[in-house]
Amino acid sequence: MDTIELVEESFAKLPDGKKFAELFYQRISEHSPHLMPLFANTSMTKMADKLLAALTAMVAALHDPEKLQNMLGPLGQRHLSYGVLESHYSIVGQTLLQTFEEELGEEWTDDYAAAWSEVYSNAAQIMQEGAAKAKAQNQSTTETVKKPIKTGALAWLYSLPVPKLLILWLALSVVVLEIAAIYGVPNWTRLLSACSLVLLIMTMLRGNNDAEKAGILECWKTIDSSHGVKTSRARQIAMERLNEKKCAMNRLDLAEVCLIKISLDGSDLSDSNLSGADLTESSLAGANFTKARLDKALLVSVYAPQVDMSFVTLAKANLSSSNLEKGSFLFCNMKGANLSGANLQGANLTGVLMDKNTYLSGADLRGAIIDDSMLDQAYTIGMIRPDGSVVTEV
Repeated sequence: MDTIELVEESFAKLPDGKKFAELFYQRISEHSPHLMPLFANTSMTKMADKLLAALTAMVAALHDPEKLQNMLGPLGQRHLSYGVLESHYSIVGQTLLQTFEEELGEEWTDDYAAAWSEVYSNAAQIMQEGAAKAKAQNQSTTETVKKPIKTGALAWLYSLPVPKLLILWLALSVVVLEIAAIYGVPNWTRLLSACSLVLLIMTMLRGNNDAEKAGILECWKTIDSSHGVKTSRARQIAMERLNEKKCAMNRLDLAEVCLIKISLDGSDLSDSNLSGADLTESSLAGANFTKARLDKALLVSVYAPQVDMSFVTLAKANLSSSNLEKGSFLFCNMKGANLSGANLQGANLTGVLMDKNTYLSGADLRGAIIDDSMLDQAYTIGMIRPDGSVVTEV
C-alpha cells in the first residue's frame, strides 16, 4: 500500500472528524500554549471546522499535485497573515500525529505515522513557499510622489473669488494704459493683451479651483452615504482623493469596514473609529491615528513607517508582518495584539500595555524604546530585542 492509500485509509477510520479536530486544538493549548494568541479572535469550534475541512480537501487532492499546490500555497499565505511562523509547522505536525494516535488507538500503525509524516512535510513545504512568496511581495513598496503646493503670490491669486479677480484685471488694465500714455511705451496694446491673457488664465484656474472644491464635497458625500456599508469601492476612492488634497479625515466612523490595500500615506485619521476594520496590505506611511480605535482591526502586512498610533486602542488587532519602523505607539493598548514578524525597529513603545496574549514572535524591535518589564508580559520567543539579541526557548 502506497503513501496516499495509507493516508486515505487512516483518515477514513476516524470515528468522528469534528471530535478529532477539536482534540487537536485541545492538545495544542495544553502542549504549546504560546500558540494560543494566534486563535484569540476565533472560536475553537470554528477553528476545528476549518481544520477538518482543510484536511478533507488535502486528502482528496493528494492524487492531483497541481490542485494540491493551488490549494496549499494560498493557505500558507493566509497563515502568514495570522502570524504563523516556520517554527510552528513542526509543532502542528507533531500534534497532528499525536492526535491521530490518540483517536485511532491500536489501529494507528507505524506505516500510518510514516505516511502522514511524509504528506504533512510536503504540505508544510508548499505552505511555507506560499508564505515566503507573499512576504517577498509585501516587502516591495513604492514611493509616493507628492504634488507641489502653490505658495506665495500665485497661491494668493489662486484663492481670489472671480469678482475680485475681474476687478484686479480692470485695475491692471488701467495702470498699463496710463503707463503707456505717459512713457509712450511702444506696442502698449500688446502689453495690455498679455496682461489680459494672464488674468484670463487665472480666472480659468479659479474656475478649476471651484470645481476642485465641488469634487471634495462629493467625496465627503460618498463617505457619508456609505456609512454602515462594509465594502464600498467608491468610499475607498473618495478617501484616497481627500488624502491627496490634504483633507483631514479625523473622527470618521469606519468600524468593521473593508479598506484593503487603501493608500493613505500621511493621512489624518485621528480620533476615528476603525474597530474591526480591514486595512490589510494598505499603505499608511506617516499616517496619524492618534487616539483612534483600532481594536480587532486587520492591519496585516501594512506599510506604515513613522505611523503615529499614540494613545490608540490596538487590543486584539492583527499587525503581523507589517512595516511599523520608527512608528510612535505612546501609551498604546496592545493587549492581545498579534505583532508577529512586524518591523518595529526604532519605534517608540513608551507606556504600551501588553499581556500574555500579545504576540511578538519574530518581531524586530532593534532600537525600539520599550520597558523590559512590559515585554516580559508578552510572548516573545523568536523576537529580536532592542539590543539586537534574539529571544530563544528556555
